[in-house]
Amino acid sequence: MSSDGPDADPSTDPSEVDSAFRVLSDVHRRYALYYLRDRETTNLEELATVLASWLGARDDANTVITPEERERLLVALHHAHLPDLDAAGLVRYDSVTGDVSLNSLPEVVETALNLSLAQQREAPGRPEKRRFGWRAGR
Repeated sequence: MSSDGPDADPSTDPSEVDSAFRVLSDVHRRYALYYLRDRETTNLEELATVLASWLGARDDANTVITPEERERLLVALHHAHLPDLDAAGLVRYDSVTGDVSLNSLPEVVETALNLSLAQQREAPGRPEKRRFGWRAGR
């Protein structure tokens, strides 16, 4: 079976696709991008708070995130996830000020995020299906 379907974009560099899949393979980075697609800019503190509640509610809408869990997420965002997104060119992250802003996303990333979000919305029993106003596209 050929990977060149009717919707394949011949201008997409295979290394860009590999990089997109690597970066998007982590739920923390996908959720950060979902949030930034709606807001475009935020700061580390706000992002950690929002993502902690979204991730906590993934399996149980009644989950309450502890301050320690939020702090662990903040540290992971600061040291791993935001630098990875920045290195991939998807966001600009200033580790000194904590400012985060979305860069223009390549089509392959937009498509992967849209598919991932649509799958999450359709998953039975997923709280984000009913609680969060994420858009599937821009």
